[in-house]
Amino acid sequence: METPANAPDNTAASDAVADLVNGTQNDSLKDLIRCELVRLAPDQRTILLGRVREHSEYRLSEGRRALDPAPPLAEAQPPAQKPRSLAALGLRGLVGLCLLAAGFVLFWYGMIFGVPHQSASEEQMSTTWVVIRFAWCVLLTGMLVRDLRGGKFAAAWTMARRVTLPVIGLNALVLAATVATAFALLALFPVLDRSWLYLLPGTGGHAGNLGLMPMQIKYFGIAFLLLFAVSIPDLARSEEVRYRRGTKDWRQGLWRSLRFGLAHCVVGVPLYGGLALTVGGLWFTLQYFRGGVEGSTLHHATYNWIVVSAALVAATLWSFR
Repeated sequence: METPANAPDNTAASDAVADLVNGTQNDSLKDLIRCELVRLAPDQRTILLGRVREHSEYRLSEGRRALDPAPPLAEAQPPAQKPRSLAALGLRGLVGLCLLAAGFVLFWYGMIFGVPHQSASEEQMSTTWVVIRFAWCVLLTGMLVRDLRGGKFAAAWTMARRVTLPVIGLNALVLAATVATAFALLALFPVLDRSWLYLLPGTGGHAGNLGLMPMQIKYFGIAFLLLFAVSIPDLARSEEVRYRRGTKDWRQGLWRSLRFGLAHCVVGVPLYGGLALTVGGLWFTLQYFRGGVEGSTLHHATYNWIVVSAALVAATLWSFR
């Protein structure tokens, strides 16, 4: 039998086997090796080493190899997790948990009992609510200013250059269909006019997207909408990743589009408006099937830019009338 090309010379193989025989503590394996040494030619001793390695684990001890049968490995068990108590959460965790629970209760209470009502005008509103609303608007605007340092302006400009007139026209039609659906639902089912924002006295008896509240402040709303337009591509992409990525068929797409629309009710959009936004969600799902997340993000951003453009015109006319 020919010696394999990559096998060591006979002397090295003989020395390795002799060291193996002297170092092992397993008598049966030692006898097996001696028998094989008598039967096999020196150039085949490396094959014996391969057989032994298949059944044993080698370890290096004081410069030579010693053969010991490998003990059976115990099945690894995941570390037991101790149940977390309320005390382990700490003060910040407890405060966050309480706020989350309060928000959950307020949301569902508003979905049931939050109906339109005649509220005090801004001049008659208490100083506390005026300060709270203004602080919220300043906080949102500050977050948008902070995000400008992350390269969002360049990303928004890159996406804006991809927008074409057909894309604008198609999304304008989808927006019109969404608005028409909202008005139709409100006219046919007035009970759907529910929002937790109706429960707050600082909203003037109106409900809408809480994230767009700064646009209701004279002059200040213009600057806010300009900043918000820069953040639209990033916001659109995050929503597309959450509600569109991984959609396999239209059945799944319908359910995800419904979730997409109703998710806007969390920020104060009335229930009929959240249901109507399912129309937009289905349109973005179609674009996802055609061009993936990138395609749906482009149309979603264009859709939102049209909304912001209309709001910017309205805010400008109201501020300088």
